[in-house]
Amino acid sequence: ELQLNVNDVHSWTCGQRAQSEVLAMGDARLRLLVFPAGSGNSGGGVVSAFLELVQPDVERKLKFEIVLVNLLDFRRSMVKRNTHTFTPHNIDSGWHEFLPV
Repeated sequence: ELQLNVNDVHSWTCGQRAQSEVLAMGDARLRLLVFPAGSGNSGGGVVSAFLELVQPDVERKLKFEIVLVNLLDFRRSMVKRNTHTFTPHNIDSGWHEFLPV
């Protein structure tokens, strides 16, 4: 399990990212990437979230879910699931528009 706490999402700028610690799963190393004000591709106003393969010389098919918990209003929390084959040419998977800010 990877966890990343991000506070005060309104103080972040579009394209600015936070990343979790790296988690080893066998020979694959993964981390969570979160853009609290959106990735450069999102245009801002949303939270973007991705799972990234840190060690891109392996290939691994993974089923994963990312849970964004809104501690101020749990009803605004969101869960998204995906299955993705991570490869040296396709090292991340996630959502540019995970959740509106």
